[in-house]
Amino acid sequence: MRSSVVFVFKEISAGAGKIDVFIASPLGDKVIVELKMCGHGYSEGYAQEGLEQITHYMENKKTDTGYLIVFDSRVQDFAQGFDLAESANGKTILTRIADVRPYVKKRDTPVGV
Repeated sequence: MRSSVVFVFKEISAGAGKIDVFIASPLGDKVIVELKMCGHGYSEGYAQEGLEQITHYMENKKTDTGYLIVFDSRVQDFAQGFDLAESANGKTILTRIADVRPYVKKRDTPVGV
């Protein structure tokens, strides 16, 4: 039976950097979450560097699962350049794209105009 208790730590040290979010259960399940921006001054390359970071953190924390969450505000190339899943050496990194593109909400045309 799985435990419903998890411990969430943010910005804990992991060798050459700090993990954005580290989740652990009392049963030993561990997940690393790396957060990156893309667009509005943050390049796709910057966000892609998150894969190297998370791989390093996974090795240091002996974790097999990691999530790269990319907050993408690019209007033209939204979500392009990212693989949603990568596996190597028994480790899995899942990438998820959060849509933070700016937009202007269209107003409804009033009835009878």
